[in-house]
Amino acid sequence: MGFLKDLLLKQRYPALLLVTGVLSLFAGNYSLSGKVTEPQIQREPPRILFNVLGLICVLTSVGLFLLDEDFVAYRRGCKISATKTGFEAKFRDSTLAVEFGLLQDLYQPADSGSVVVLPANEFFDDRCFRDDRTAAGAFVGRYFSREGAERLKILVHKELNRRPAQTISTGAGTTLSSYGVGTCVYLSQPLGQPVRMIFAAIASDRVPHGLRADLSTIFKAVEQVKCELANERLSTLFTPLLGAGKGGVPAEIALMILVSALLEARCRDGGHHLREMHVVVFQSGDKEPQVPKRKAKRALRQLVSLYQEMSR
Repeated sequence: MGFLKDLLLKQRYPALLLVTGVLSLFAGNYSLSGKVTEPQIQREPPRILFNVLGLICVLTSVGLFLLDEDFVAYRRGCKISATKTGFEAKFRDSTLAVEFGLLQDLYQPADSGSVVVLPANEFFDDRCFRDDRTAAGAFVGRYFSREGAERLKILVHKELNRRPAQTISTGAGTTLSSYGVGTCVYLSQPLGQPVRMIFAAIASDRVPHGLRADLSTIFKAVEQVKCELANERLSTLFTPLLGAGKGGVPAEIALMILVSALLEARCRDGGHHLREMHVVVFQSGDKEPQVPKRKAKRALRQLVSLYQEMSR
């Protein structure tokens, strides 16, 4: 029922034309007589005007219903192309792709110009490295053993020791060092593994709210990621939805915000380094993806079209 409702809302004009056309064809060939409670349909000589009007309405309705949105978007400068794992669009001279699957499967470490973004919290604690229910934890688990994950954490905190920190009480009698949301740490081939990764602090973790990601933090983190790519002369990034899941942001909203942040970063100074941007929507096996593909495709089309208009 939900799909039918969405379809009718999306195709309301073709539906109205179809109803008008059917009624016109009926009026052009039949008439009603008898009582209101017991109407009788009688065949009449064809009325050319009604038949022509009905035929035009029906054909127009079918044409509008079958018209591919990609064709309309293409005329506006935005064409969505299918890929093996999702779909992509061109923006300026860059590619923005939405892919469905597991981050650790879709990331290509052999590409010397690519980097993967791994969401973290403001403390960069164990949950960022060992919780395989998160994008970062699952990715780390693919390339590092448990001992390796601990050594990786030490490398990250060695880099963080150079950054300003704030001591935060956890409410349980202990304190932790917060490096602030939006902070990013880049590691190139850590511990001999052929991966380049950016740990990005997306979520805060304060009493009594717990883990929480603000939408503005996603824009801040993406801007920092863009700077890291420029500094390291990298051009391709893979990122999961930032703030979704334990961050508390609904997946569809997280997708729209992340795509907007990437397009915004591409428009700003230094954005030309973003040659390929891969947004990975979590999907395990044959299960439904984190965001339905139809909605993800619509969001990509609308946002790219919007930024195309704004950047002219």
